[in-house]
Amino acid sequence: MAFEGQSISDKIALKAELQLDSLKPKGAVKRTLFFDYHQSQLIFPFMIDWQKRLTCKDFVVYLRRPSNLRKHDFGGYSRVQWSGGLLDMICPSDETEYRDKLSPIGISLNYSLDESTFSNGFAVNPILNYYQESIVGEKAYILVDCGEDNLCIPDLKLSAVPDRDRIVIGEENCVMLWINSRNDGEGAYEAELHIKIPPEADYTGVERNNKALRVLSCDYKMENETRMVICDLGNPMAAGTNFSTGIKFTVQRFENAELSINFELQIRSSNKVNSNSNLIDLQIDISAVARVQIRGALLVVATLSLFLACIPSAISQSVQGEAFMLELVVKTD
Repeated sequence: MAFEGQSISDKIALKAELQLDSLKPKGAVKRTLFFDYHQSQLIFPFMIDWQKRLTCKDFVVYLRRPSNLRKHDFGGYSRVQWSGGLLDMICPSDETEYRDKLSPIGISLNYSLDESTFSNGFAVNPILNYYQESIVGEKAYILVDCGEDNLCIPDLKLSAVPDRDRIVIGEENCVMLWINSRNDGEGAYEAELHIKIPPEADYTGVERNNKALRVLSCDYKMENETRMVICDLGNPMAAGTNFSTGIKFTVQRFENAELSINFELQIRSSNKVNSNSNLIDLQIDISAVARVQIRGALLVVATLSLFLACIPSAISQSVQGEAFMLELVVKTD
């Protein structure tokens, strides 16, 4: 940055505003903070000297610990790559965690003239060049295990089967979905299992009694009018990951049910390339089973004998050789 003109001061004071992680929307968790202030924004004075072609000001910033990072993972430091090379950032403990490791960390510097330093005499006060932007930006990237190109391409695969092939109306219907999640590619960041729940079902939890199954952290969410269960699969879901889990539901609302219910499942990540797995549509049939039990006693022989006893003997002898049809009607409520 330089300035020129006649009858102006040898020094010009600027007011600078430096923002870290500036690409994040307002209200989002900022991943980098100034070490001395624990804030992502800093306003400070900046003096430019006509005699010096380069003026520098140094700040120490730190990278918050990611949500799945333990204190000893990086020995207290995290590595960030930007256009100037590699930067080691202090990574202290922080209660506020973040999951986004792939999007760039924006660094922006906005400057303006510090008019409080303007002279009231005959000196000419400076102005900024209207043809030049008064904001400077750079981008930094968190180094991830994605090879030399720093671009992770996962290969996510999902399979699932229910523990029953039909649901019977009137019974206590508990359904377990056996789910296998696999990543045959590079790391999948912010990987989540999304399960769309049918209107007839309710989420009841994960299977915890089977040691062969991984216990996931799952939450019930409502997206627009769609009921979802979202489970954390890792950040990243590392290359070679392969595990199974059990998700439990109860099915009890059949007023508007069709002949079957459907669960939709998919793994999703924040990677730019090949971010999602195959989509699975699980169908479970609905059936009704009727069980009728009739109880009672029929005295057909006694009734027929009484009927014959009331007929004169001459007629009775002729009737005894005839065949009778007896129709029995049973009514059930």
